[in-house]
Amino acid sequence: MNTSSIEDGSVKVLRELLTDSGIGEWPILDHRWNKSEVDLEWRLAMLHVHQVQPFFHTFVAPDDRNSSVYLLHVYSGSPILNTQYYLNTSEPDYVRYILSYKNLIAETARLLKAQEAVVKRDIEAMLQFEVDFANISQDDTLDFLNETNQSDDDFVFNKFNISMLEDMVPQIKWGILMDYVFDYSGISADQVDLNIVVHCEKYLRHLVDLLNKT
Repeated sequence: MNTSSIEDGSVKVLRELLTDSGIGEWPILDHRWNKSEVDLEWRLAMLHVHQVQPFFHTFVAPDDRNSSVYLLHVYSGSPILNTQYYLNTSEPDYVRYILSYKNLIAETARLLKAQEAVVKRDIEAMLQFEVDFANISQDDTLDFLNETNQSDDDFVFNKFNISMLEDMVPQIKWGILMDYVFDYSGISADQVDLNIVVHCEKYLRHLVDLLNKT
C-alpha cells in the first residue's frame, strides 16, 4: 500500500475543506488572513451544514403544545474536549491530555505546511480561546441544570423569531445566517414564521463577547 500517496490525498482533501468554499480558512495556514474580512455568518452556516456545531447546537422538533407547529431549538455549544480537561489544571491526567491535544494540532498544522513560528504562536492563542470557551460553556451548563430542576409548569422556553433574536444578540446577523443555511441546503423557508426556542440566552451573549475580543 502506498501510504505516502494516501497521506498526500488526505492533505489535499483537508486543505480544500479549509477554504472559503469549505468551512473557512484556518488562519494558522495563511499569513494573509485578516479577521476584518471574515464573514462570521457564512462561517457559522458552513460549519452547521457540515455538521460541525461548536458554538451552538440546533435541531427542529414539533411543539409539545401544538404538534402542527415546528420549533427550531438552540442550545449552547461545548469545547472539543471535556470541559474539565481545560479548567482543572491540578489533575495530572488532564494536563497530559491537553499536551497531547496541542501536539496533535501542531503536527496537523505542520503536515499542512504551516510556518513553524506561526504554529507555536497560534496554538497557544487557540488553547487560551478554548479555555475561555470552556468557562462560558460550563457556566451555561450550570444555568441550564438550575432551570430544568424547576417544575414543568414553571419552566418556560424563550421563544423568538428572527428579528427578536437579532435584537437580543445583534452582533450576529441571524437572518443572513439562516439564509445561508437554507440556500446551501436547497430549502425555501419563510423566516417570518420561523419559531425559535433559545435555551441559552446568557450563553449567546457571552459567546459573542468572546468572539469579539478574539
